[in-house]
Order: sequence, then C-alpha cells, then structure tokens
Amino acid sequence: MQHKAKISLSDLTTDIKLSKRKPRYIELPNNYQDFNTKYLTRKCHLCKNEGQTKNVLCVCLICGKTICRRSCLNKEVKLGNLTIHSFKHHWGNAAFLDINDLQVYLISMPKIAILPSSIYIDKFG
Repeated sequence: MQHKAKISLSDLTTDIKLSKRKPRYIELPNNYQDFNTKYLTRKCHLCKNEGQTKNVLCVCLICGKTICRRSCLNKEVKLGNLTIHSFKHHWGNAAFLDINDLQVYLISMPKIAILPSSIYIDKFG
C-alpha cells in the first residue's frame, strides 16, 4: 500500500524565494461583462481543469493566476490551493476573487476572511 505525503506549512518554507518588490494588484476590468469575458474561460494554473470539476476558480488579485479554490492535485493535502499559493508566492498575504460568485477571499496566514459582497455592483445589484 502506497501512502501519499501530506503537505504542511513547514514543508512549504523550503520553496520560498523572498522578493524585495512591493506587491501590486492586478487591474480588473471596469464592468462585470468584461471581467466575465476575460476570466470565465481561464484554466487553473495548477491542474488546467478549466473549472470543470466541483472546484471553483479564483483569480489572485496580486499576480493574476487562476487557481482552484480547493485542493485540486492532491486530495489529501491539509491546506487549500489559495493558502498554499499565498504562502509560496506572497509571503502568506493575498487576496483572491471567486470567478463565479465574485466573493473576495483575504488571506493573512493563518487567518482567512471572506467578503460576501461583490465588487461589481450596479444600481440593479
């Protein structure tokens, strides 16, 4: 019987390359229709699944990569893709936008906050 290794935060620290640049956020389209056109057909940066599984895609608001919200490559991983991405690429601090329901996920390890209101709101909601 073969066992898969579980990933923990201590395992991730060996892959970190610290950057001296100040983080910048990606520019989002001004309206939802342009956002939808740009991101709806994107693939997960890790598994390339185009969101066809039950995993929901999110876009990192710092680097622009699209990632499955939950773990998509190894189901035994204790941490989700957003947490791992924020730790490996953004010092444990990142913001993600859910492509389907437009919720914003803020990660400042070890805390996660979910902002339920959409960033694309007009007079009709």
